[in-house]
Amino acid sequence: MFAHSIRTCSQFKQLSQIVVVVDSAYKKLAQKSLSFTDIPVTVCSPGATRQRSVFNALQAVDQQTDIVLIHDGARPAIKAELIQQLIDRLTTSHAAIPVIPVTDSIIQLDDAGKIKHYVDRSTLQRVQTPQAFFYKPILTAHKQAVQDGLAFTDDAGLFMHYGGKVAVVPGDSTNLKVTHPSDLSLLKL
Repeated sequence: MFAHSIRTCSQFKQLSQIVVVVDSAYKKLAQKSLSFTDIPVTVCSPGATRQRSVFNALQAVDQQTDIVLIHDGARPAIKAELIQQLIDRLTTSHAAIPVIPVTDSIIQLDDAGKIKHYVDRSTLQRVQTPQAFFYKPILTAHKQAVQDGLAFTDDAGLFMHYGGKVAVVPGDSTNLKVTHPSDLSLLKL
């Protein structure tokens, strides 16, 4: 799945490195899956959490890098237009993320599993990847989170916790996250 995302990212001539996080048992398979690109590929080991895996990847990035895109391999249907919007948004912000309005009603449950209340969905957005950052500030924020022992589910949330400003761009409803096997049937690759 991740090769589909990288194929799209490879269209960008300014891309100078691809860092893929995979278990060492799959390192050769990952490199072989990316043989279609001339962009240098670095494979690094995952951490115990998504956050630690991203931190490992950021440490493997060339130190001269200006901008990084952090993307989940579970979102193989990314489009070049979305990537370009994120990169363009960095001309006026330190970070940019794609978001999609929530269209379902949202409830919050109490500890007993009973409805506590309905949440106003008009103020809610779903966050997607890739997320775009200037390299050194996001690396610094990740280092600080490790030192502080804090856990985040999202790189932009981590970045904001340490004072980073994050802009939003319209997400893409076809940029699906494959979480369950049935999600594969929804993809159009």
